[in-house]
Amino acid sequence: TSAVRVLEEGHDPVIYIPKNDIHEIDLIKCGDYDSPVKGHAEIYTIRHGARDIENAAWSYDDPAVNLPELQGRVAFYPDKIQEIRVGGE
Repeated sequence: TSAVRVLEEGHDPVIYIPKNDIHEIDLIKCGDYDSPVKGHAEIYTIRHGARDIENAAWSYDDPAVNLPELQGRVAFYPDKIQEIRVGGE
């Protein structure tokens, strides 16, 4: 219920899910990225059971001032994962 959907011109919608709501996977920091619009991002490898999916998610723990709703939420690269379930959907 706390996911945030972000729409940007020229991009598919992105769902940012609170880290506390993510279950059955581990997020392992594997890099950093600085967006001139959104701020500093951490890049994550996802561990699901014995499988690692590299560079599969990102999070803005200290987003730009105009995007506080992204803080503490994680988004996933759609080409790296098969499915995200939000609220049973």
